[in-house]
Amino acid sequence: MVKPSKGWAQKYRPQRLSEVAGQDSIVTMFRGMLKKGSIPTEAFLLSGPSGCGKTTMARLIAKYLNCVTWNACGKCGSCIAFEENRHPDIEEMNMADSRKIEDVRNLIMRSQFMPTHRIKVYILDEFHQVIQQAEQCLLKPLEDPPPHVLWILGTTNPEKLASAIKGRCNHLPIKPLGETNIVWRLKRIAKQENIGYLSDKHYKLISDLSGGQMRDAISILENVSNYITGLGKECDSSKLSEIVTNQAIQTVESELDMVASAILIGIYRRNAKLICQELAKGIEPTMLMKKLMDLNQYLLDRGTLSFNSQGRHPAVFHSSSNIRIYKHLLTKGLNPEENLNLIIRVHNLILDTRAELLSFTHPDRSILSARLGRMDGVHQSRKAK
Repeated sequence: MVKPSKGWAQKYRPQRLSEVAGQDSIVTMFRGMLKKGSIPTEAFLLSGPSGCGKTTMARLIAKYLNCVTWNACGKCGSCIAFEENRHPDIEEMNMADSRKIEDVRNLIMRSQFMPTHRIKVYILDEFHQVIQQAEQCLLKPLEDPPPHVLWILGTTNPEKLASAIKGRCNHLPIKPLGETNIVWRLKRIAKQENIGYLSDKHYKLISDLSGGQMRDAISILENVSNYITGLGKECDSSKLSEIVTNQAIQTVESELDMVASAILIGIYRRNAKLICQELAKGIEPTMLMKKLMDLNQYLLDRGTLSFNSQGRHPAVFHSSSNIRIYKHLLTKGLNPEENLNLIIRVHNLILDTRAELLSFTHPDRSILSARLGRMDGVHQSRKAK
């Protein structure tokens, strides 16, 4: 009988500070606060890219402050309620959905009630989405909160917050995780899930494809495990890198990313059928061309700039989708460093197609089919690399 279970990203979410990877300075600061036995009165502002652990850190702060031992014992009523996701004093809100002034006023009203345990904690994620009037509504509660209330704001764009909001918060920037931290965590999970077929090379590949996002990395690992199990036979080790890359794309790419990546692969591999198949999925043409430009620009940068040993360059934006398309093309035998002329021709095709598309008041997908499907001028020269 199949039983419902949590995804691995939820199942292996850190429950103690010792399980948090790559945020040593924040963990040390908070431990010092706990040793003093002091409940912070100043709101926390946690900032960082999506998937880096902002909400996890906010939840741990709430868990530790409400534990009777101040140490997330896992045994007291507060810790048990927390781990069962039914804690009465910890409230999480996505402010992209609750951004109006009425939402914030209701929140402030609820905060006046006394907690069941020690302290009421309000975790307000995506806080930069709140409208200006709602932000102003929170200024007084942030500056002078009741002693039983702690506000924790989370955002991917701290620069969008009003200076008055930031000035009332203790800003804790959550750093993107490096390869070492992600690989360490993935190996611990793999050991618990009895995954023995992946090597260091594959864990590093998952880290790369996740774009430094632990949540995505764990989800990729879970889907690779499910795929290998679903094969029902021992997997050829030579195909593991391609399986990991394909599962990464299916796990964390948006539909726009997936379609653009597939079209670009179709162009490079002279597969007109694949291009037309992906164009038929109905992605808005101008958005699609912008994404194709971004992806191919990354390949162009890989072919013309000197990248360090970690595959990075300070002038290049290393988005997770850029890295994934690069890795995917490598598995197909197309190395940007060795195929620069081809990449330039593809880039010119994309630029010309986009220019033609923008010349129409109402852009039509038939333009893309005509230009990209024919791959005009891309594969006519086979000499220089």
